[in-house]
Amino acid sequence: MKPRLPTESDPKPTDGDLVYGDSQADLDGLKGLLTKAKWNPDKQQVFSIGDNVDRGPKAKEMMEFMNQYGIHSIMGNHDFKHARYAQHAINGAATGKANPIKPNPEMQDTIDQFGPDYLKHAVKMKDYPLYLPFEDSQGKGYLMHGGPSNH
Repeated sequence: MKPRLPTESDPKPTDGDLVYGDSQADLDGLKGLLTKAKWNPDKQQVFSIGDNVDRGPKAKEMMEFMNQYGIHSIMGNHDFKHARYAQHAINGAATGKANPIKPNPEMQDTIDQFGPDYLKHAVKMKDYPLYLPFEDSQGKGYLMHGGPSNH
């Protein structure tokens, strides 16, 4: 599985939008930052530069919050790991081959937090683009997690 490249239909950040990264399922921390930033969900988009789950206490709640408010995400290495694991669990199991991704304790904790909803949420992560281009008053650039070769 390769992360997908952005398309014309992907949202693009603009001036005034908010960007955060590596929340690692710390939903309370994210909500605190959004409050400090005086986020207005009716006027501002929010973009995550990846790693929304793993290591934190509220993985499922983080994904539900992101879905509820339409928070956009690009692919982080943890998101990629979960997408690959879930894709094999759904499609690769029929081949009889073992899943090539072996969950470490943090990943297993995330899987356990989601419970039976894990595959439903993790498979969505494969749709995150690898990066997003943007243009604002400062010029052109890209939102990316750790560089194009990190996956």
